[in-house]
Amino acid sequence: LAKKLGWTDVKCIEIAGAQGDQTTMDRMDGYREGVNAAGGEFLDGEVQYGQGVAENATSIMEGIMQRFPEGIAIICANNDDMAQAAARTAAGNEAYKNTVFMGFDGTMSACNSILKGEETMSVAQEPFEMGYKSVEAVMAAIEMQKAMPEVQFIVPRAGTIPKELIESKIKSSGLKATITEGHNYDLFSVADLALATSGT
Repeated sequence: LAKKLGWTDVKCIEIAGAQGDQTTMDRMDGYREGVNAAGGEFLDGEVQYGQGVAENATSIMEGIMQRFPEGIAIICANNDDMAQAAARTAAGNEAYKNTVFMGFDGTMSACNSILKGEETMSVAQEPFEMGYKSVEAVMAAIEMQKAMPEVQFIVPRAGTIPKELIESKIKSSGLKATITEGHNYDLFSVADLALATSGT
């Protein structure tokens, strides 16, 4: 797409999530592989970590425009919020009018941003695969509980998910688990193993 938009020197800079985070690194690896395989250049030395926050992406994009006044073909971001913030920041800069702003998650806000001509594209999540892996994890937890009855399973409830829904799912699974609210970081600090999922 960058070549179709007129870029002959296809370079890519990523506005990444949290440094060292596995999801951040996996997405970065995918971006790098895709850009380099297509004949472009992923600029590893220019990766900036925005912690998944749009406000940080705005500052990072301002810095990119200062360092690269001639423009950059591709700005990829760890999530859609940061891609949209970068695109808004570059709006009106002639050197960046054909820059591809790519996010990750495929959220509704990303779709609306794409339709408005801000974010260029988004990598969609695979909800079926994520759901399938979740079921596998629950089945493994049930087997672990049978073999090691002393193991405790605790489910921190996200405020957007009704408690009754979680209770019904736990009951139907056969897993013995406790639901908690508002103590996520305390739980992570004492847990032997934590499984977490996020939209970003």
